[in-house]
Amino acid sequence: MRFTTVGPGLGLTHSTAVRRRVTVVGRAVAILTGAVVLSTSGVGMAAEPLDNDRNVARAEAQRFREDFGLRADLDYVQDSISDAAEFPNLDWGVPLTRDEAGDLYRRLAIQRSLKDATGYAVPQDDYAGMFLDQHDGGRPVFLFTGRVGHHRDQLAELLPGVDYDVRSAEWSLRELQRLKTATSGKWSILQAAGIDVAAVSVHVALNRVEVALVDSSGEDRSRVRALE
Repeated sequence: MRFTTVGPGLGLTHSTAVRRRVTVVGRAVAILTGAVVLSTSGVGMAAEPLDNDRNVARAEAQRFREDFGLRADLDYVQDSISDAAEFPNLDWGVPLTRDEAGDLYRRLAIQRSLKDATGYAVPQDDYAGMFLDQHDGGRPVFLFTGRVGHHRDQLAELLPGVDYDVRSAEWSLRELQRLKTATSGKWSILQAAGIDVAAVSVHVALNRVEVALVDSSGEDRSRVRALE
């Protein structure tokens, strides 16, 4: 099962989310505790009561809207579930208005236009990743540990007409990936100590490695810190 972080760095292939508490261990590592897997692809077992199905559908619709920066207050979400005429589009797995669906297709078109830009960015030694800020309309954000102005100028030629941003980061993507590999290599040590690790991942938008623990105590978190 794929784990992604709830927040602005989601792409439009979103299928699974993890909500969790975060403890920052160091400048580049965070421990995420109390991980609960929340599927956004189904609406429950057929044998479940109808009211529960509706609750699940409403929760998934609200979560999807929050993830992608769409209107997500409870009354509006409930209207989206019950008013098929006003929310006719189901292309994204939840009821959307035509304008909302059109906006997501616009974001997807931007996402698909990034090939040349990422082709330039990824080989750079100071490249720290790229994410789509879904709370800012799916805006592409490129991260570098240096030469931000230079990279902004280079990307301007590759992204004509695209609203994008270039930001400074502390850790390059290569550094984060090496740290993730090193941390993952200690997974068996944590499991042997009775610490249930759900995932180790790079969070590009936050420029850090995250260790997700299904449940943990203060002692468990101390053991993870000791492995850094």
